[in-house]
Amino acid sequence: KAAAKAAQDKLVADYVARIQAAVQRKVVLPPNLTGKEEVRFDVVLIPGGEVLSATPRKSSGNPAYGAAVGRAIQAAQPLPVPSDPELFQERFRELTLVFRPKD
Repeated sequence: KAAAKAAQDKLVADYVARIQAAVQRKVVLPPNLTGKEEVRFDVVLIPGGEVLSATPRKSSGNPAYGAAVGRAIQAAQPLPVPSDPELFQERFRELTLVFRPKD
C-alpha cells in the first residue's frame, strides 16, 4: 500500500511539474524583477485540462508579474492532466500553483 501511495505521489508531482512548465513557457517576464517574487494561484480545472478559474492567492508584490502569470495560465490551456478520472478529481480539480521568475 505504501508503494502504491509513493507511486501516486510521484505521478502527481510529475503532472504538477508538467503544468508549471507549460505555464512558465508562456510567461512573458516584465522588466525590473528581482527574481525573488513568488505568486500563488488557486486553479480550478475541468477534466480535459481546461482552466475554469485561476485566482491569485498570494501576490508577488509585483502586479505586472502576477498578471503575466495569470495570462500564461490561460494561454497554456489545455494543461496536462492525468487521464485517470479518480486521480484528477482527488488531486487536480483544484490546485494551488506557485511560480517564481527564476524557476
